[in-house]
Amino acid sequence: MQPPFRFMHAADLHLDSPFRGLSKVPYAVRERLKNSTLNALDRLVDTVLREELDFVVLSGDLYDAADRSLRAQLRMQRAMGRLAEAGAQVFVVHGNHDPSGGRSARLDWPANVHVFGTEEVGCAPAYTRGGELAANVYGISYREAAVKDNLALRYRVREGAPFTSPSCTATSTGCKGTTTMRPASWRS
Repeated sequence: MQPPFRFMHAADLHLDSPFRGLSKVPYAVRERLKNSTLNALDRLVDTVLREELDFVVLSGDLYDAADRSLRAQLRMQRAMGRLAEAGAQVFVVHGNHDPSGGRSARLDWPANVHVFGTEEVGCAPAYTRGGELAANVYGISYREAAVKDNLALRYRVREGAPFTSPSCTATSTGCKGTTTMRPASWRS
């Protein structure tokens, strides 16, 4: 049975990635790659609008670096504005590449955007475009790139929503050569 709401989940957009190491790639290809992440954001928004989705969850690494490019931030602000005009909510979790402690411009976000904090797992209600409670969306953002805690263990489900959507960014446990980014394992 299909739920009575529709949403999109996206992660690792890495907006405005510099794509280093492309000096030998033809200029036209290099330019297309340079703009590809920003164009992907536009297509993501176009899809949400075309499909009339109720909400969007963006969970981690929206930007390519802790010190976000102004171009990427302005493009994100414009995208969030388009979603706000259409009545779609957006839930944002910052990951290890774009931790909330990084530098960013002081931009105003539309009221439809909920950015999860870093201190504790937040819970925000997601509604259908018709105003009915669709889900509780949970999230916690990275404060810095290297988080040593297993953030998944902090999640606690609240009653009252027909659907629950936890959102975080993580790497798997026990993999040889993984970074210090902490895992999201539901077991300690």
